[in-house]
Amino acid sequence: MYFTFGWPKIYFSEIQENFIDVTHNSNCSLIAFIGSTSLSIWSGDQHRIQLGYTIRSEDSINTFGKNEKLCWSPDSSSIAIITSTGYILVYRIEREGIDVLNFKFYKEHHSPYLQHDKRKISIKFSSSFKPSVLGALCFTSNNEYIFIFSKEGYLVKSSWTGELINQFSLDIVPFDSLNDQHSGGIPSSSPLVVTKVFYNPSYSIFGLVFDNGASAILKKKSKDKLRGYWLSRENSVSIALNLKHRLAAVGLKNGDVLIYELPGPVSVSSSNNNNNNNNSNNKAAFESMNNCKYLRTFSLLQFRELTPDAIGPISEMKWTHDENCLAVGWKNRGFCLWSVYGCKLACTIPQMNDMMFSTRYIEPCKEGVLAFSFGPESYHLVLLSNGNHNGEFFQLTFLKASLASNPSLNYSERIILQTEDRLMLLNYKGKELGDIRWKHLQIPSIYLNDNWPIRHIALSRDRNQYAVAGKRGIILYNSLNKRWKMFGDRNQEQEIESQCLAWYKSVVIVANYSLMQKKHEFLLYPKQHLDNSSLLYRYPIPQNQSPALLDCNDLYLTLLTNESFFYLFKFVEKNSTIELHLVHMLSMSVPSIPLSISLLPPIQVIYNSPNTATTSNFASPSKVVVNQQQFVYCLILYASGKLCLANAENALQHELTNEIEQYWFTNIYRDKELIGNTLWAYGKSGIKVWFPFSSEEIYTNKNLHHNRSLNFDNEVYPVGFLNELGVIVGLSQGISYSSCSAYPNYEIRIKTHPFLHSILKHLLERGGAEKAWNLSNRFYTIPHFTHSLELLLHETISDDDVKLSKPKIPKIEYVVNFLKKFPQFPEVVMRCTRKIDASLWKDLFKYIGDPVALYQKCLSNGRIEIAASYLKILQNLISDDCSRKCAIELLEIVLDFDNIDLAGDLVRFLYTSDDELDKCNGQVDDDDTAVEEEASKQNRANRSKESKLFYKNLDSILSSYASKLLKAKLLRNFLLFSRKTLCDDISTWLLSKKRSTILRTVEDLDMALNSIHVQFYINLPYENIPPFSPNSVLSAFSPTPSPTPGLLPSFSSSSIGNILTTNSEDEYEDDLISLSDSIGNMNNTENTTSTNNNNNTTTTSTTTTTKTETDPTLIAMMSQSPPTMVTKHEMIESLKSRIQQTGKVDVDVVPTHQPTHVYSFKSHQFMVAPIPSGNDFNDPYFLKESIDSSMDDLYYLLQELTNAGCYEWVLVIATVLLNTTLICKTLKKVPNIYENYCKMLSHQKPVGYALLLNFVEENVYPYLQLTQNDLRKQLSSNYHMKSSSSLDFQSIHHDVE
Repeated sequence: MYFTFGWPKIYFSEIQENFIDVTHNSNCSLIAFIGSTSLSIWSGDQHRIQLGYTIRSEDSINTFGKNEKLCWSPDSSSIAIITSTGYILVYRIEREGIDVLNFKFYKEHHSPYLQHDKRKISIKFSSSFKPSVLGALCFTSNNEYIFIFSKEGYLVKSSWTGELINQFSLDIVPFDSLNDQHSGGIPSSSPLVVTKVFYNPSYSIFGLVFDNGASAILKKKSKDKLRGYWLSRENSVSIALNLKHRLAAVGLKNGDVLIYELPGPVSVSSSNNNNNNNNSNNKAAFESMNNCKYLRTFSLLQFRELTPDAIGPISEMKWTHDENCLAVGWKNRGFCLWSVYGCKLACTIPQMNDMMFSTRYIEPCKEGVLAFSFGPESYHLVLLSNGNHNGEFFQLTFLKASLASNPSLNYSERIILQTEDRLMLLNYKGKELGDIRWKHLQIPSIYLNDNWPIRHIALSRDRNQYAVAGKRGIILYNSLNKRWKMFGDRNQEQEIESQCLAWYKSVVIVANYSLMQKKHEFLLYPKQHLDNSSLLYRYPIPQNQSPALLDCNDLYLTLLTNESFFYLFKFVEKNSTIELHLVHMLSMSVPSIPLSISLLPPIQVIYNSPNTATTSNFASPSKVVVNQQQFVYCLILYASGKLCLANAENALQHELTNEIEQYWFTNIYRDKELIGNTLWAYGKSGIKVWFPFSSEEIYTNKNLHHNRSLNFDNEVYPVGFLNELGVIVGLSQGISYSSCSAYPNYEIRIKTHPFLHSILKHLLERGGAEKAWNLSNRFYTIPHFTHSLELLLHETISDDDVKLSKPKIPKIEYVVNFLKKFPQFPEVVMRCTRKIDASLWKDLFKYIGDPVALYQKCLSNGRIEIAASYLKILQNLISDDCSRKCAIELLEIVLDFDNIDLAGDLVRFLYTSDDELDKCNGQVDDDDTAVEEEASKQNRANRSKESKLFYKNLDSILSSYASKLLKAKLLRNFLLFSRKTLCDDISTWLLSKKRSTILRTVEDLDMALNSIHVQFYINLPYENIPPFSPNSVLSAFSPTPSPTPGLLPSFSSSSIGNILTTNSEDEYEDDLISLSDSIGNMNNTENTTSTNNNNNTTTTSTTTTTKTETDPTLIAMMSQSPPTMVTKHEMIESLKSRIQQTGKVDVDVVPTHQPTHVYSFKSHQFMVAPIPSGNDFNDPYFLKESIDSSMDDLYYLLQELTNAGCYEWVLVIATVLLNTTLICKTLKKVPNIYENYCKMLSHQKPVGYALLLNFVEENVYPYLQLTQNDLRKQLSSNYHMKSSSSLDFQSIHHDVE
């Protein structure tokens, strides 16, 4: 399957007009573009180069009209163009000897094909004609003729020279009637004018869209007879036929695509022997041969929130070259890629989560699609959009799953994607799903220069040898030594044109077409050397038939040819030589084209007696074997979607399933031991599984029914599975954006889906409980084993009816009995129960058992999270009292494990359950009697008493744990716990439990200080800090806003006198603080500004040359009111130089090293702040988010602690902030702690705390001993001294001005 990959490429031409149509030639070596007046030819190989162009003259435009559509001749020698007036213009295409790239060494160059592709092209006008009076409307061609559909409704056959051969009206062609609800009745308009046409020359079939909106196909029944089949009656605008899968895609005006089955022969099952069945099957076969059956609809509206008007009608539809995908372009917006059964593989319209980027980036095809064309092997798509500039076109690059184009990889467990120049291998290391990565295996450029692009891939059974074939030759890769091997002689390489590839042990098998001998043959080369001298064996294919499919199982080789012949060869090794012996040749009557074939391991049937027979893969040497016979079976997938098991001897086929796109056959190994063969098939119904797909079942044709399909998202396409991880791997389209391009980057996203539950369910349904147990033990270590068991139970509940009566034992009972053997059973039951409707819980637990026992089992095993999830089940199935009792019990256990998040969930559950119970008790029906009302009131009263006791017990548990956190100095954990369990108003609780918050000893203060540093990501002040200035500290945190820096406040003598002689204590404090504000600002003006260059952070600090005594009156005011709070901005500014080192980074710059003094979080596990698990402490982005949240938490705690009067904690936080104002005010409030506080500071090693201790002892302590009168006198003297200095400063400032 195909997926868009990489950035869109944009090319420009020197032609200054918009291109309106584009088409590749038959071998995709050239691309033709037309504008309204121009024709341009570009190279279609690996690189885009304009090889030539022509621009029509004004006389030509006036005579014939403007260009509208173009068409290549099959031999690429001519191009025909339809004009707006209905003329056909024919141009001859000729190559010149001039190289566009100006290479001067044509003969000596190692790649003559390269210079041929880049030769300049001359475009010469050949002829012009008008096929009818009104002219042509659309056309197509084959090797000999141009088929023109005129505006009068005629089909005109013309030669490439303009000679009209014959014509006839489409009204005379017989059309079969419509028989489908999506088709409607027979269109009655006449004449039938064709507006769009699709033609396949190999099958001589037309796809037509008429001007009345009808669509049909036209088949050639004989030499001169045509027959038509109606598809859709109305709204058709485009059509594309898929002859490989026998499908017709019809595009509608509303943007939908209808898929029809083309008429043709069908196979009738041989198992239907009665006449009634035969008659019905014959009737179905007749209808299938004579009608087009509607199958399905592709609609983009189910994947995107769009309207039909937003995308518009379909403008272009084309199938890929291998006809496995359908590309659709809409007129107004968007391009999309679909698989055969409707999986959306790629889309240019972003999903909702990508819409935010669409305004900043350019969306390809946002203005709609004009035309597009696929390049070689459909690796490229050249696209014209309505939004293109003059001479501009897009190119989208595709990669595809190798299984789609290499059917021999069906057995491979290696997931491979291929692009035009590389292989992408899915690698996985370890046993985690996150370890899956893509490995890019680049094909050597020396090989691609001659043989681009990649066509075929083969992988050996040991998954170590790769064979890759391009246009010519082959190249081998050994994954063990990581080396490529290719032909040394380039001429030998160019003689090989690989049709199919396969491996026999260490020998590569090439189904080659010899250009010189014009025949098909097998070539066998060793992996060590590629040369004709080392050729091991050459074998001509019988009757020179063309090989289509090839596969080898290291014992047999099977070949299916395009002529429907089946060959089975056996390898015979003699004396270091290898030979092929033809075992069987069968002529097969196939209902449709085979897409894939896989040889199964040979089955040996051992006959011990004439009446008994056993099957095995290997004969037992310990038994006396009377006779044994070896049978060879193979799997064949047809284009019609049927998957069949065929006997290679007699070609008898058993249909396994239908509507299949691809399949895998593989062996499941665990610890290098074979568990069983498995068959997987993906199609319309999802993934189907056959396990075990054993030899006995294949031989006896029994139990070959598949398990229930694994549904897959229609935007995820499965490409294989990883046996070690137990998952199916799917791919989906992803989009990423980068600043290096204005366009989005398309990428492949890996999706995984577990498959173990499906196999277990399949075995249990067949009574294989022992096999299921052995298989589950093998996969016990996969990362999603518990989830697989949950899916097993969930799907069984969905399939079964848990309310079935006892006489019929449901399937769920078998599954439950199986799951009880696993220790994960309680968890599986809980997860599954919580995801289904609560009305089914009671019936479900009849089979599961007592939920209380499962809850207690979880507790005994330490699975407290799982036990907590059982509370809702207990509340629903047992009673509210039981669930509340268990919740209280669990809450105490959870708090012992310090699981704060789960404790919050439990408290929320307890309050919610109580509210629900009150609502239930409060509801009384209108027809209740008075006695019942009285009883209800009594119950509510009793319930109220119980609730009071319950909440008292709950508050006691929560308060006890909160006090425990505070005693352990886990301040941030306490904040998280209080937010989840107590309330947001922490200060209320702190006031009631104030005794538990007191820091009494030096050890308490020391532990609290270091705990705050660790929990809030604040570095210790190891580096030198500016000296503390008492005046600057007092002015910085005054209650009133600080005046503008640089401006001096003015005071009148009366205002000062009022302050000093006031009788009111409160007025005195307020005015004094205002005065201190102004004095502080005066001192700030006098001080100087210094810059801290060490931390690359500019900070303004006040420095003084002499010690300035702090005004004692201002400190006295602190004792009259609670400590003044700092603002959040000021707090962060004070910590800026210390929190930047821990990880504060810009978005575009990531530091390359960690700072020297970073606190080790792991060394203080008892203090680590509660953060989500799985984060890397060294990740700068994680640290930045943690720092931001920690500052918010610290500021909130400082507010709450201040309001609650917890001054010891406020003092510790002020110490961490180095905020001397807050320290002074707090010490005045709790003077008894001064001695312990100084001892605590003396025990600290950082330089900053030593300076702080010196400041407190010399500047703060003397003023703490002053009385109120002494403070006023000191303030008055300080004021007169400072006011005089301020006057001098003002006079100097005035003189300067």
